[in-house]
Amino acid sequence: MKALSITAQARQWHKLYIRLKATLDQWDRNFTTRRQLQKLSDQELADIGIDRVDALREAHKPFWIE
Repeated sequence: MKALSITAQARQWHKLYIRLKATLDQWDRNFTTRRQLQKLSDQELADIGIDRVDALREAHKPFWIE
């Protein structure tokens, strides 16, 4: 097996970092928006086209689930 050059290794680590950061950013958005969703009034929920039951169902999903 051929050893990777330092540059190739750095590119691989950079790609891994980018994927990891994107995943963590998505999880943070999921967590934040689901907490905000719980705080909306029934009128605000109606304005975005969902009811309280659907909002609570979404809000109680784990952050790592899309």
